[in-house]
Amino acid sequence: MIQPDPSLLDYSLQTGSVTPTSTGCDITAHFENGYNFPNDSSASFLTTQSLLIYDFNFSVNATGLYGTGEVNIRWVAFPDANNLDQDTIYDLKDPCGEPLELTGSVATP
Repeated sequence: MIQPDPSLLDYSLQTGSVTPTSTGCDITAHFENGYNFPNDSSASFLTTQSLLIYDFNFSVNATGLYGTGEVNIRWVAFPDANNLDQDTIYDLKDPCGEPLELTGSVATP
């Protein structure tokens, strides 16, 4: 799986699990990627963040990978530019979400 380089992000959270099955494995993954915009003039000069949240559930076996997921996009703000703790953010607009479908083949080395 290709993941963005966390050093290029202002905020990154990646969690997941792999569960073996009789034919391969099941994978659950959660990624959050945030890009900060200090002194955003479109938001009363607050520090804002574009936050992309991906959730996936898929299975992998000898023939391929199959599953579903969702991407949610949030435009959030930090009430205090000196405290960029994710627990303090609030939405500036309603979040937007879209379903994802994952399919692919497994290449042999």
